[in-house]
Amino acid sequence: MALMAHEVPGGVSPESYLMDLSQELADSGNEALSVYTRRLGRTAKHSTTRCSLDQAIALATPQFDSLDDFGYSLPRLKELIEQYPESVTAKSLCESAVFAALAEHAFVALGDAEGAASAWVKAFREHGEVVKFSEELILAVPKAMEKIYCNTKKEPRIRANALLVCAYIGAASADFEKALGLLRLAEHLLPKDPHVPEVAGHILGTLQMKGDALKAYSNAFKLGCGNIDSTLFLPAVLLMDAKDEEYQNLGVTMLENFVSKAEPDARKLPAACYRLALIYGTRGLEHVGAAKRFYLLAETADEARLPVYRDEVSDLRLQARKLLKHYVSCGNEECSGAANLQCAFCLKAHYCCRECQEKDWPCHKAVCKKHRKKKKSGKRK
Repeated sequence: MALMAHEVPGGVSPESYLMDLSQELADSGNEALSVYTRRLGRTAKHSTTRCSLDQAIALATPQFDSLDDFGYSLPRLKELIEQYPESVTAKSLCESAVFAALAEHAFVALGDAEGAASAWVKAFREHGEVVKFSEELILAVPKAMEKIYCNTKKEPRIRANALLVCAYIGAASADFEKALGLLRLAEHLLPKDPHVPEVAGHILGTLQMKGDALKAYSNAFKLGCGNIDSTLFLPAVLLMDAKDEEYQNLGVTMLENFVSKAEPDARKLPAACYRLALIYGTRGLEHVGAAKRFYLLAETADEARLPVYRDEVSDLRLQARKLLKHYVSCGNEECSGAANLQCAFCLKAHYCCRECQEKDWPCHKAVCKKHRKKKKSGKRK
């Protein structure tokens, strides 16, 4: 995966910012990171030139090598992609962590608030969980960003990036009202940017303002948001919690669409599959086959879940397991339905219909005879 040419640190002029940054780093003796930023600068100038993620990590890690308890720190994510080299999700997480690390360095070491804001927004657009603001940053960053926003001579995107960073910090500090106010200002500057309503949807969902959250996610989708967590999974969960059956069915359809599009190790995939298993499991015997199919998909996704992600589905897993235990599977291996009929001879095999019993008879015949013999011998005694 290559680092994209757009939205690199530097706001309206990423190439000049990166070239200046690389020069300052070179002057300070950090040649490894200056090479990395020069490559990013060339990427900004020529879209055909790409800096690979492996190169980015190799060059950026020496600068950001602190390893604490934060699960998404760059060194930990570097280990993750070494462990799962084929994982698109792992590489994407690591790419975002590179930008988050660059943002902190640009702000703390270089005092470049504009470049830092652009890099933080890039990281948040892809994977907000990789960004961790220290207490020092939470105090210092908003003041610097306010200066950028108040400078009306700056480009709208630069000013909006500053507002978005303050909104992220507000949400992280549980100051949701302030965060929503900042997002409204950002939306005024960038009315066609899908990331602004996407972030608003996350905050509104946290506040249990489901109707407003759905409107925000819908707006993000209309504006071209490509994050299926925000356009399919999260709105589907909100719809499935509604009392209206039509909304629930729409939520199920969206969740199935999410399952078909998600990466095998996507964070939300196990939750989506377990939810679908529960929904179908409560709709009667004719839907048990679908419930079991989604339960098996959930188990597979659970096993593929990257270790950087916490177990977020333990309750859903337990509920689905308990629900499906009440149903006996059809003895015909080709059928995934639930059985409500028994073999009249041995009373051991179960089927959903006579057709499935007939299909399974060549396999069940020998077993059935054994059970009948045991039954007869038991009666003689």
